[in-house]
Amino acid sequence: MNNLIHLRQASKAFGQGATTHNVLKGIDLSIDAGEAVAIVGPSGGGKSTLLSILGLLDKTSGGEYQLKGQNVNALTRRQTSILRNRHIGWVFQNFSLIGSLSALENVALPLRYNPSIPTSDYARLSKQVLEQVGLADKLHLRPDALSGGQQQRVAVARALVNQPALLLADEPTGNLDSHSGEAVMQLLLECHQRGTTLLMVTHDNGLAKRCQRQIFLKDGRIFDAAD
Repeated sequence: MNNLIHLRQASKAFGQGATTHNVLKGIDLSIDAGEAVAIVGPSGGGKSTLLSILGLLDKTSGGEYQLKGQNVNALTRRQTSILRNRHIGWVFQNFSLIGSLSALENVALPLRYNPSIPTSDYARLSKQVLEQVGLADKLHLRPDALSGGQQQRVAVARALVNQPALLLADEPTGNLDSHSGEAVMQLLLECHQRGTTLLMVTHDNGLAKRCQRQIFLKDGRIFDAAD
């Protein structure tokens, strides 16, 4: 396997002086392309912060982060945005869909920031991934006409439309009933089986164990699960 993610002594702090809160403390982490990894641990341990850094929504306060061999901290904001758009797909717990847009239009949004894809291809590519997640008959419905499970499948389709190397999921089943959550988890695992690297934050140990590896994060540090 090829190394996709490498963190060395990565830290993240919020605030200044006496109000400084150290959320991540000297994280060393490597993830190979093609892995399925779950980040688990108690609330407040830094899981979502770590995922935001790995997904280029935030930066470390110290240490080094390399994604696909590039030093992320040395990139400009524009370069970071381009790297995120080309190589990373995000699935959030709250779906993060735009209510005024149809499923097809929501899925097409990442394509608007990818100049390598012609505008004329937006609808075709968006329809293709919506069909993959089982929503071929929901293309023109807005989020309020969809169930929670269907909305999350739209979110998965949106994350996949640029064919990212890395799929990040932050509590992707947290707002779903067990049946819908299982369907979404199956979609994520199918994406991994097709070669996408999957990195997921979850409180569900059953879901975590379906990944190849679990990372236990507590008080901003990585521990063995036994700790």
